[in-house]
Amino acid sequence: MTEQTENTPAREQIALNPGLPKQYLVGLVILLTLALIPGILLIRALALGVTQYQVSAFEDYTRTALAEKNFERAIELCTGALKAGVNRSDHWGKVYLLRAQAYAGLNKLDDSLGELEAATAFWRQKYYYATEENRVELASFGTELGRKLLAASAPDKALRAFSTAGMGSGDPGGYLADLIAKLDDAQKKQLWKEAPLIIVEDFREKNPPLLAAIENQQNRTVAASKIDPEASCTGGVSALLELGPSSQDGRARFGLAAYLPVSETPYALRAYLKEETPSDTQFLITYWFESAQKSALTLDAPAKTLDNGWKCFDIRRNFYQERLAEANQQGYLISGGIINNLGISLSPSPANRFWLDRIELYLP
Repeated sequence: MTEQTENTPAREQIALNPGLPKQYLVGLVILLTLALIPGILLIRALALGVTQYQVSAFEDYTRTALAEKNFERAIELCTGALKAGVNRSDHWGKVYLLRAQAYAGLNKLDDSLGELEAATAFWRQKYYYATEENRVELASFGTELGRKLLAASAPDKALRAFSTAGMGSGDPGGYLADLIAKLDDAQKKQLWKEAPLIIVEDFREKNPPLLAAIENQQNRTVAASKIDPEASCTGGVSALLELGPSSQDGRARFGLAAYLPVSETPYALRAYLKEETPSDTQFLITYWFESAQKSALTLDAPAKTLDNGWKCFDIRRNFYQERLAEANQQGYLISGGIINNLGISLSPSPANRFWLDRIELYLP
């Protein structure tokens, strides 16, 4: 056993290092805190940057930017909201509408018109996402944009803006009647060569709808469905549908999505169609009644054939009274009913090509 001596102190008797003086410790804490502040601020800024694009927050930020006339910032916020909400789309119509207002604030009227058309197209396909407030705002802004385009001597674009406003309003017949009352004679003459109308579809928007199969009992092959920039009855573009021959009996129906409320305000529809080989093509209208979960359809023959070979469909009946009479017979309600497809219905026939030109809405 080893003995301790006076020169060999016990382990527990060794003095511990007292460490840094207190004032140095306080200074170190302050320095570390100051070093952390920029990181904390950066994290906060990044969190705010992400939050302002979120679906639940972007609208307030964007409307504030619009009110402050910070239009570039509003466009940035809207674009960020589209990217942030990539997994959901219920807010897209509102994004397009607010971005249209921002572009108008910068006097980029063509860009504004494109965004307005995108908003209406979105709410045409997904009408259940549009609130009454959304539709009122869209109609009001679209009317304002139409007036600006008229003042800029761009009547064709003005008609597109007014038409987009009317179709997005939820009451196109009522909108057209109100527009006629608001415009002065000079503006009407500038806008319409003949009777007042708005365009239901003219296939000029950025992503126009294409004719697609609604029912294909004939098992016809779709060789092409696209926009033809050269074939048109009214001077624009048209939707081309190229079909193979029928291999079975039955009907073949092709159309594009629409959103036209079956309202008590009367309106009429007019459309133009050309066939490579003349046939007995009819104009197709389908209806959907959400509350009753019922559907219906009607078929119309052309009213006349024009000198250039295009067929004109002119449908002037009262849609509301017609649907109401059938619904009463079958025992369901038509409240909230809409026209949800417009297109063509074909009999069995050889291969053919069809061009559908713009569809117009006017007051009978």
